[in-house]
Amino acid sequence: MYDVIVIGMGPAGMNAALYAKRSGLNILILEKNIPGGLINITNKVENYLGTGLLTGKDLVEKMIDHIEKFGIEYKRESVNKILDNDDYKIVITNKGEYKAKALILASGRVPKKGNSEKITRLEGRGVSYCAVCDAPFFKDKIIGIIGGGNSAFDEGLYLADFAKKVYMFIRGNEIKADDIFVEKAKSKNNVEILLNSTVTDLIEEEGKLKAVQINDKDIINIDGLFLYIGYVPSTNYFQNLNITDEAGYVIVNEKMETKVPGIFAAGDIIKKDIYQIITAASDGSIAALSAKKYIKKLDKS
Repeated sequence: MYDVIVIGMGPAGMNAALYAKRSGLNILILEKNIPGGLINITNKVENYLGTGLLTGKDLVEKMIDHIEKFGIEYKRESVNKILDNDDYKIVITNKGEYKAKALILASGRVPKKGNSEKITRLEGRGVSYCAVCDAPFFKDKIIGIIGGGNSAFDEGLYLADFAKKVYMFIRGNEIKADDIFVEKAKSKNNVEILLNSTVTDLIEEEGKLKAVQINDKDIINIDGLFLYIGYVPSTNYFQNLNITDEAGYVIVNEKMETKVPGIFAAGDIIKKDIYQIITAASDGSIAALSAKKYIKKLDKS
């Protein structure tokens, strides 16, 4: 039996594992996808203290190297269900079962996908959610981006280095992105920011995206459309625990405790105001230290 199983290997999960390991606990991390989470599809990171400017993948490599140097065990397995047996928990994966005295849920979020039939049909045929992954396919082409937050503008700047033209489609008249991103976008000759511009239809030709319709009237020819319309938490595997709000985010207190004793949560999976790499890492450290106190109390009982 492990002392703590951490589910998710993003900044919250890896920092939680690091703090737990340094506290003398026996740790296992389970991750179903590529370690690093959303950082992997982040073009540049310039606000993580002490690292300077680097790519998302570079930061992930540094984090993985850090936990490996501490001998922290991790496995690539998908968690299907969690069972609460009071003083220990059972984690059921696609490959087996594991027991732990405490769990730290840190499975993060995934990009929200469009809910129209056309968007789904055109995924991989002009519609994308990852600039870092797909930008080379749109070299010298015309690209549209839906979204007005930091992610949309950051990825738009990255795409601008490949594309002939980048349109930023913003539904309202307010840009939510930080000023530094907006000013950089405005300085690019091939980036055009279109306020009050809602994509109301996708026009295809021979199974590929050809154009978009804006506000049910204007037609703009594009070769690719990137969606940055928000995120959804990865919480399907523990719905039986009833620890989330209506949107699926885990509800925790300042100690990262859920209402189930011995189960903690950290990072983008929890309900909070600010979702940043540094705050996710901070959540992970708090969850680990809280788990340490819980296990110490449990062992004495």
